[in-house]
Amino acid sequence: MPRQERLAPLPFDEQEAFIIAQRDIWERVGTFCYPALPKTLGDTIDFQVWADIPRIKVDPVSGNPTGAQYLRFKELAHAVVRLSNGQIESSVSWRVARQSIRERLDAVETSVEKALLRSAASKFSELSFAEHMHTPIIDILSGLILDGRIKIADWQRYSGEDETQSRFLDYVAMLAAADLVKTEGDLIRPGNVLVGIQDQAGDPVEVLRGSMSHFFEDGVERIESIRKVVGPHLRIASRVYENALEWGEQAGLTPEYLEGYMHDRYPREPRRPLQVARYLIQLVRIHILRFREADGATTVIPEPDILTGVSTSAGLLAPFRSALVRPAAPA
Repeated sequence: MPRQERLAPLPFDEQEAFIIAQRDIWERVGTFCYPALPKTLGDTIDFQVWADIPRIKVDPVSGNPTGAQYLRFKELAHAVVRLSNGQIESSVSWRVARQSIRERLDAVETSVEKALLRSAASKFSELSFAEHMHTPIIDILSGLILDGRIKIADWQRYSGEDETQSRFLDYVAMLAAADLVKTEGDLIRPGNVLVGIQDQAGDPVEVLRGSMSHFFEDGVERIESIRKVVGPHLRIASRVYENALEWGEQAGLTPEYLEGYMHDRYPREPRRPLQVARYLIQLVRIHILRFREADGATTVIPEPDILTGVSTSAGLLAPFRSALVRPAAPA
């Protein structure tokens, strides 16, 4: 029987390929990314590129970190190592990694926003009365509640600029998507939902409040439309609730942190000094957030009943819960 020839081992094994891929990823992107789940394909190994984004708990008095967790984002890209020569066949760029992480972070933030919106729609409707009279949303609903119809041509004649007219029609479309209004030629009339609220509530103020509550709750799947109306308030409140979901109900955030967070999150948007402080007071006034004083420090925490509603929104919170990684407790 002829002797079977043994294949010579490849110069690099899986462990060595992991080190090569890890060094390449760290040099290109940073040490928060790393190779994972290797898959051998011929004489190459394909690694998924994962990222662990730290979420640090900070003591509000001392400013010192007191804990760390991670948002783990899987399969941002791939890194392929050829075993025959140890060369990188393909890898991840800093631009691709950054874009992928930003998209995953957006998905996590949006999931908390949606859960909060569904749990606190009636609260946000109270905010709209005082803080968003400048948007056509209130104008359109108020006109329909009192007069029963709006002539688009009349509004356009007084609005002037084409851009303003376009925005007005965008808001009409938002309300139509929630079945609060409908258009018939040149007329805007109450939609089925608005008619139903009018039949139940009667009082114009209560009809407006009920209509806005429906607009916010129905807008969970049209979150971009809601952001146009209560964007800064929703983002600030969602960050507080996200922190509580990570660290517990009493783990508050300082107003200074939230000021910096909003600046970092939206660097291109002009924001006046103390604007975030005003948003916080407004959110506390309508019972979406609370101020807590402890050890000489002011922090912002969620309202417990709303947090309960948010935390039980399993489907909406799936992107957040699947990404959060808590370190194992020491044995």
